[in-house]
Amino acid sequence: MRIGNRIYVDGGVVSPVAVRTARRYGADVVIAVDISSFVESIPQGTIETLLQAVDIMYARIGSNETDGADVVIRPKTRQIGSADFSKRHEAILEGEMAAAEAMPKIQAIISKLRAEGRL
Repeated sequence: MRIGNRIYVDGGVVSPVAVRTARRYGADVVIAVDISSFVESIPQGTIETLLQAVDIMYARIGSNETDGADVVIRPKTRQIGSADFSKRHEAILEGEMAAAEAMPKIQAIISKLRAEGRL
């Protein structure tokens, strides 16, 4: 986005899964959602090649961040490209299913915090 003489970009360019930032700001528990995906297909043209390169970059950077999370939710979105907005409903459903799968880990963390008197 351009405003005046400044260009603003999404924070995901530097940190697509901001686990370290959450810890730096005092988070005791971090539940990360990693939606980076790499669609394994042969790009058709320059734009698709560039988008695929960005997807690979995000996936690599994101994997470095998620190591510090208590729980990582990874929706199964490998078949959905980052610019494929026509599959947004499918992506949301995948996110809901991945979150449901993570609930036992999240509930265990909540139980532990309650037992320690921190919640």
